[in-house]
Amino acid sequence: MIETMKHIMIACLDKDRQSAVEALGRLGTVHVTPMSAPASEELDSLRKRHDNLLKVINAFQGLEVQPSPGVNDSPEELVDQALALMEERQQCQEQERSTELAITALQPWGSFDRAQLETLADRGLHVYPCQAAKAKLLELLEAPLSDAVHAYPLKQPKDLPQGTVCQILSKTKDVVRFAIISREALDESRLPLAQLPAQTDLKQLHRDLNALRQRQADLGVQLKKLAARSGALEDYRQKLDSQIEFATARDSMASSN
Repeated sequence: MIETMKHIMIACLDKDRQSAVEALGRLGTVHVTPMSAPASEELDSLRKRHDNLLKVINAFQGLEVQPSPGVNDSPEELVDQALALMEERQQCQEQERSTELAITALQPWGSFDRAQLETLADRGLHVYPCQAAKAKLLELLEAPLSDAVHAYPLKQPKDLPQGTVCQILSKTKDVVRFAIISREALDESRLPLAQLPAQTDLKQLHRDLNALRQRQADLGVQLKKLAARSGALEDYRQKLDSQIEFATARDSMASSN
């Protein structure tokens, strides 16, 4: 038969709260009900360490490793090292995704040097990489698109310099990539500029991508080495659980202030 728990209230001086909770803990037969929301710098620190530990334990669970017996690493240091590796790996993964997007965006154009475009502009020849649907481009051209023609004169609105031309670079069923070339600087807000990455060297982008993938592989090896030495983490988790339970009970005691 399950007995109904009886409730008692214990009053003590604020300076005696910790020793009171320790005494109750030694009894082993009481459950502390919070009188106020527990809060303290120590409790916040313990919870943060506990959260970080669980992140590392979860990350290690997916790794196939052979435990390394007889290794006495500090659990705190091991967690810090693992978190640093995990953070760097996440950064590499984000950079990998952005590099892949840059390669995809640049692939139809090929490599080119932005500095050369700036040099041409200084010499009075302005080149604007653009991209538009065929229907939109046809609105700008004086002649229809032809596979035999690559450079087209543009219709000449009042604000467009005479002699501005459109150089077709590539086209698909729906999209045309082209360069608008002018002797004068144009209002870029009125042009269908292509959204190109800052890095326009395809070979360099592929080198960057390979380097990021290799670094992730290296980080994975280092994490496996740490996982093989993580035997003490479960004891460390239990220790933190106990410390958090104690600090919660202590900080939950209502204060007369």
